[in-house]
Amino acid sequence: MQFNSLIAAAMLAMTANAAVVQRQNPNIVQFSAFREGDCSGSASAGMYIVSQSDKDTCKALAPPAACVGSVRSINVEMYDAEGCTLEVYPTPNCSGPSQQISEVACLPIASGLDNFNSYKVSC
Repeated sequence: MQFNSLIAAAMLAMTANAAVVQRQNPNIVQFSAFREGDCSGSASAGMYIVSQSDKDTCKALAPPAACVGSVRSINVEMYDAEGCTLEVYPTPNCSGPSQQISEVACLPIASGLDNFNSYKVSC
């Protein structure tokens, strides 16, 4: 009986001292895209997650659905990329003028542009 109690106590002590396992490719930015200009409504265009390994890589936003429209605003919900900037572009290949955001906030499309088509996190 004492032996079983001793083994149980030793196992409990070993597991209580276990180290936290860090994720090897952590998420650094999470945002939602909307087909309306104010980051609200039911016209969601999807949720996007940028991982550490995705930095400086151009990614396409969801293509416009028939009769629904394109991405007109971005709502950043999580931003853990100090020294980096989320850039969104009106072109599909991250070229041309970009709009930048580096905090948790809503980013509507700039006046004179039609929609967002691509994004990348630049550091």
